[in-house]
Amino acid sequence: MDPLELTRLDLLWALIRVLLGGTFLRRAWVHQGSAWSDRLLVLALAGAGTGLVLGIVMRFTAMGAAALLLLAHSGPIVDHRLLVALVVLGIGFTTLGWRYGLGRWWSGTPLVQRHPWLA
Repeated sequence: MDPLELTRLDLLWALIRVLLGGTFLRRAWVHQGSAWSDRLLVLALAGAGTGLVLGIVMRFTAMGAAALLLLAHSGPIVDHRLLVALVVLGIGFTTLGWRYGLGRWWSGTPLVQRHPWLA
C-alpha cells in the first residue's frame, strides 16, 4: 500500500483534527476577560485551533492543546478533557497534517527549513 494513499480512517482522523481545532478557535472567540492572563489564554487557544485546522506545526500544536486541556482538568475523575488531550496528542504525532492539511507546504517554507522543530 502506498504510504500516501487515502483511507477512510485517515479521512475520519483528519475531520476530527479540523473539528477539534474549530472547538479551540470557538473557545478563543467567546472567551471574555481583560487581564493579561486572559489574553494569553486566548492566544494559546487560537494558536492551538489554527494549528489543528490547518494541519501545521502539529507536534507543537498537539502538545500545547493537550497542556491546555490538562490544565483545565480540575478533578481526579477522568473526564472528556483527558480523553480529548490523548486524542489531540495522537493526532499531533501522525502525518495527518502533512497529508490532509497544509503541513507539506508548511514544511517547505524557509522558516521551517531554518527551524525544523516547527514542522
